[in-house]
Amino acid sequence: MTIAMSPSVAELDELLDSLTQSRAAECRAFAAQMVAFDKVETLVQRREMERAHRRSLGTASRDPQLAQREVYAEIAATLHMSEWQVARKAGQARLLVNEFFDTLCDVSDGSLSPAHGSIIADAGAEIDDPIVQAEFQDVARDMAREMTPAQLKHAVAGLVQRLDPEGTERRVKEAATARKVTLRHLRAGLSRLTIDGPTDQLVGMYNRASDMAGELLAQNAADKSEWQFRRANGASGEPGDTAAPGHGSAQVVGPGASETTSTEATGPGDATPADAPAPAHATEPADAAGPVDATAPGDATAPGDATDPADPVDTTVPIDATGPVGGPAAGCGRGSTGAAVPDGAPAVADDEEPVFDERTRDQLMTDVLCDLVLTTASHGHGTTDDRKDTLNGITPTVQITIPATALTGQTVGGAAVDGVGPIETATAAHYAAIAPHWMRVFVDPDTGVPICIDKHDPTAAQRRFLRVRDERCRFPGCRRPAQKCDIDHTVAYAEGGPTCLCNLEHLCKRHHTLKHNTDWTVQQLPGGVLIWVAPTGRHHVTRPPGSVRFVPAPWLDPDPHPHAHPDAQMHAWPAYDPADDPAPF
Repeated sequence: MTIAMSPSVAELDELLDSLTQSRAAECRAFAAQMVAFDKVETLVQRREMERAHRRSLGTASRDPQLAQREVYAEIAATLHMSEWQVARKAGQARLLVNEFFDTLCDVSDGSLSPAHGSIIADAGAEIDDPIVQAEFQDVARDMAREMTPAQLKHAVAGLVQRLDPEGTERRVKEAATARKVTLRHLRAGLSRLTIDGPTDQLVGMYNRASDMAGELLAQNAADKSEWQFRRANGASGEPGDTAAPGHGSAQVVGPGASETTSTEATGPGDATPADAPAPAHATEPADAAGPVDATAPGDATAPGDATDPADPVDTTVPIDATGPVGGPAAGCGRGSTGAAVPDGAPAVADDEEPVFDERTRDQLMTDVLCDLVLTTASHGHGTTDDRKDTLNGITPTVQITIPATALTGQTVGGAAVDGVGPIETATAAHYAAIAPHWMRVFVDPDTGVPICIDKHDPTAAQRRFLRVRDERCRFPGCRRPAQKCDIDHTVAYAEGGPTCLCNLEHLCKRHHTLKHNTDWTVQQLPGGVLIWVAPTGRHHVTRPPGSVRFVPAPWLDPDPHPHAHPDAQMHAWPAYDPADDPAPF
């Protein structure tokens, strides 16, 4: 029996067929990619054998990891991936091709998606016993056919624990050694701090922040309710003078408490039980005390001291907890309009509308955690009192670049946390107001690349220029901040390379070693443009971010040295033509 379909349903049916075909093509492509990446490990071994032969001739470094770095770096540069992603793909391919081949076949024929296959391989790799691992794969493949990837990830975690309880216990104990903290820039004005740590501690952190946010929400609601009650009844005075509706009992569980304590709240200012952690008033955080760590002392100590209003200011300042982390209009301890919110309902005239704290639970949780990390002392670290004092004397700092015209209100935008991303102009102005040291930086207005002066060794000023110009390691695809990199001579100083910005760039330890000990080579063009040549002969170009713009100083020569090198093909310094060097964005 044929059922007639409406035009929209028929179109949906065609769309589903098209999506099914595209997913099948995606699955086949993923399987082919895994087979290709499985060859990477063999290729690395062969490359290491070639390097071992060269070492016997005295022409190669003895570092056994250089072959892997060399191969991974070229794959990453060619595919526009990070080397971490290449390593991840190679490890994933080794598992799927060699240990979970049946799962890879299911992916190849479209029975499972690449996400399903990856989840099964990642979870099953933790099982050491091959018999138990094979049993796990069979059960997981059946489960995957009826589950989404998110459902499957949770299900296979329980399956591993059931099939391999001893191994699970061992892995739980070993997992704590992998704890770490990472920072990732998401978009303009927003970054993500990720903490990997023991499950019990992180769940406790989350629950405490959630409970504190809930308490703040209750306090804010009580403040608003009391003000509305007073206005409706013509009452005046401070909060708490008049009973307001909406006050009930609150249950609080203190740390280590064996039972729940119930208290009757009579006003918004009621104290919490003695055994409960005191709620953090995100509206009045304590100041982060301590000296300012200024990494770039400059010629000016206030916005008015800059001789050119178009020059940017680069400064490292402490994060003041009384000033919002996210900006004066959207940060810790602020209402939705940016006005400070005191404890309790604000005392205002009867005809004035007070500014209430309208932050959501998620925003409050974030602000509470920021307050705790930025202002709270560490009590569990340091073996002596002096060492504890040293630890607690460390204050949070951030290095910011802001155009001077933004400080004076002539322009908007351009402020950024160095090496991370942009922030609000008002936030940068807040930090600039408390920064004792400033640094002026000049750049080429066409390319955005800073101009430098020459010294025998990189001066402090040159290092600052390079940090602004490069921001990160200059190897293709690397994102390591310049503050954690080496300053390398493009043409080695021992080979006649000058020590000026036209011959200097930031390279992380990994890629600095790669440049000097493998067949990778690099040439620097005017404007800080680097042309990397891989062992296979492929060329990869990296350009300075050039994120700041202002008027250059005409009396500085950006390239004060003549350049010559025996290898004219690789190290010739061509005449600079701006038309050949467009802005790096």
